[in-house]
Amino acid sequence: MLQNSAEFRNLGMSKSKVWTWGAVFVGCFFLSSLLVGAQSSITQQDEENVWSLHCSLRTGLQLDNNHFDDGTTIPESYGSIPTLLKLSLRNCNLQGSIPDLSGIPNLGYLDLSSNHLSGPIPTNKLSKNITTINLSNNELNGTIPASFSGLPLLQKLILANNSLNGSIPSSIWQNRTQNASESLTVDLENNSLDSISGSSDLPQNVTLWLKGNPICLNVTNSNLVLFCGTKSENETIISTATNSTANCLPESCPYEYSPTSPSTCYCAEPLPIGYRLKSPGFSDFRPYIKAFEVYLTISLNLNVYQLYIYSFAWQEGPRLGMYLKLYPVFDPTISSTFLFDKTEVSRIRRKLTGWMIPDSDIFGPYELINFTLPDAYKDDNVAEFDTPSLGMSSGALAGIILGALGGAAAVTLSAIVSVIFLRRRLRNYRAVAKRRQDEQNRNRERVLALQQWQQRQQQN
Repeated sequence: MLQNSAEFRNLGMSKSKVWTWGAVFVGCFFLSSLLVGAQSSITQQDEENVWSLHCSLRTGLQLDNNHFDDGTTIPESYGSIPTLLKLSLRNCNLQGSIPDLSGIPNLGYLDLSSNHLSGPIPTNKLSKNITTINLSNNELNGTIPASFSGLPLLQKLILANNSLNGSIPSSIWQNRTQNASESLTVDLENNSLDSISGSSDLPQNVTLWLKGNPICLNVTNSNLVLFCGTKSENETIISTATNSTANCLPESCPYEYSPTSPSTCYCAEPLPIGYRLKSPGFSDFRPYIKAFEVYLTISLNLNVYQLYIYSFAWQEGPRLGMYLKLYPVFDPTISSTFLFDKTEVSRIRRKLTGWMIPDSDIFGPYELINFTLPDAYKDDNVAEFDTPSLGMSSGALAGIILGALGGAAAVTLSAIVSVIFLRRRLRNYRAVAKRRQDEQNRNRERVLALQQWQQRQQQN
């Protein structure tokens, strides 16, 4: 099916049953990232074909939660894939030692956790672009190599639940220049570590977890008391407002005040967007917020100030979910800039639902969770259209399902889907006329209130 897909870049196969791996992927020489999701079943012959894929991959290989046959190891050749940025083989039943990955010049993300990997950790230094190293829940032994020091972008070093021994190099967290948005978490819990070489004083924004190590027995150092306590990791949702609207009168604005507008108290109706990064190349989003704002607004042909990241939170995967708001462009010479026009709404929607945002080496592929039109955009001036959860219509989704099933099962499913669609439309039909009329009335009231507010602004 994909032998001649020269432009194919990303493939997600979550919860799939893969039995003919080699036949599927032969000839995909321009595949930039391969993501195979949880609970896939891969035979030993498939494994051999997976491992041979390195010649055609460009940036990412993610095969998390696939149960490879006993005895499967990570090939040494993986350490010489020059373009690889992300390698994630979490919970794949892998055995043997960790290959030397220092020959991957731009590797930014490494997750080999929850396998049966054994032996010492390779001592050669990884790429300076590395943000995440997760080797937890394996059977690794030996000491923690000093090569984990001097990695300027490192955000997470997770070596918990192994059999590592000896001293912890404090150089891992020392001599790091960090600003308020950067952090480093070092999780070494449940090993056999007995001391720290150097100072135990941590710089700001560095977190160290040592519970379950001999070093935590008979603790007298006050710092170690903190490090040996119970770990608490909060999946925080952070608002990123940059322009305070505290002094703006809420009763003067029928919509919302933009927190990112170049003009204080700019009143406009945003488009709310549910957005998720499926395979980001970092563990802490905060240092990358500004870069993401530039990346997404350029892709949408918007100004940076039109994007407001209302909140974000890490989700299982790990994936990064976001709630975004897109505000109309601010133009003081035009009195009606408080709403996007119909053409602009359609253009933005088409960009997002059509997967027209280019993949990024750092941010990876994305998925659109929702694109919900506020009432102000549902009147006669702006076309009302369905809000897809993943950027495809119900009919298109049904077509994909039917094509995958085929035969009698497809006929049965077709009837069920048709009944569901028909009942949904009949149930909503009677309410449509009244809802539109109510929305038009509310919009007229909002426009009148906004005009009054603009008049007061001009008088002031």
